[in-house]
Amino acid sequence: MCDDSLAAIFNPDGTMLADPSQVDRALAALWKASLDESGAEVATRVCVANLIVVGQPSNWNDLSEVLGVLSPAVPSRTIVLLLGKIPTPRPTVRASVSALCHVPQPHRPQVCCEQIVLRTSEASDLPRTLPPLLEGDVPTMAWWALDPIAPAGLLPAIRDMADRLILDAGLAGLAHLESTGRCAVRELGWYRTRPWRELLAGMFDGTDPAALEAIEQVVITMAGTSPEDRIDAVWLVAFLAGQLDWRPSERSAGDRFILAGRHRHIEVLLRVEADDLPGLAALAIRAGQSHYEIVRCPGTAGQYRVIECDQNICEMPRCVDAARARRGDALAMALLGRFSDGAFARAAPVAHWMTLGLI
Repeated sequence: MCDDSLAAIFNPDGTMLADPSQVDRALAALWKASLDESGAEVATRVCVANLIVVGQPSNWNDLSEVLGVLSPAVPSRTIVLLLGKIPTPRPTVRASVSALCHVPQPHRPQVCCEQIVLRTSEASDLPRTLPPLLEGDVPTMAWWALDPIAPAGLLPAIRDMADRLILDAGLAGLAHLESTGRCAVRELGWYRTRPWRELLAGMFDGTDPAALEAIEQVVITMAGTSPEDRIDAVWLVAFLAGQLDWRPSERSAGDRFILAGRHRHIEVLLRVEADDLPGLAALAIRAGQSHYEIVRCPGTAGQYRVIECDQNICEMPRCVDAARARRGDALAMALLGRFSDGAFARAAPVAHWMTLGLI
């Protein structure tokens, strides 16, 4: 298993990556050690994809925790790029090879996948260093957990290598959602908000189309100033806009936006209220004499009351679970999801437009 300590991975005598064959030899030695004295396997190697992870050393513990959750769902050859200063007189790359393992069934061999960690202060050589380290004949995925602006040129290079790129870089990541013919680009918040999006879709399932056409205001209340909360709020608005054919119209000062519907303009307000619990606190939609609300139950992080009142009838409030997906679960959904996602394609331009008013 991978140690959570950077010191354990990058000791003063850490392996210097002079060429990819050093990593290949280290991997061969790793799997040779997986045989017992009789030559029987005590660990089985599995690789269904390459996964390139881009982050920084200060986030290593968080990245390692997510990879531990992800490994059983998407066993991959993982190449982690940690970009930051290292105490050497010249730019260099330090490498470490390890395995992420789990036991699928009692008394069965461990299932393991390879993990290569590269730490460097100079990213210019990485586009040439990475390709020889990739496993052949399997798709290549990428998880970008770093500011997309720096280092310059690396994000386009990773996108050119990958079949799927998952951005996890705060609001700045929403400005880089352009997919290419080969690479499908997604943003982690889209998958993190899946429970809320399903709840919204179910709330309006079977609703009279006239009620949808009458929507004139959407108010989302965030429980704090966490970047994740703000991104989640943006994706919920963008999801509604994509499904109901709303178009960007006007960005006002602060967290106020105007979207143009087929017959009217829709005001969108993002609000913040003090709360010790993270996550979205409430969503309210006003449509003429009707209103629809999702409100967090007091003292809970993932339970919400759903209130639907139209001009003819008001349904009894009901409680549902809509906890935000954990980072590892959201990443697994992002990596295993469909290459073509019509709902995301409709929502992404609105999310990008809203982001330009928030950053």
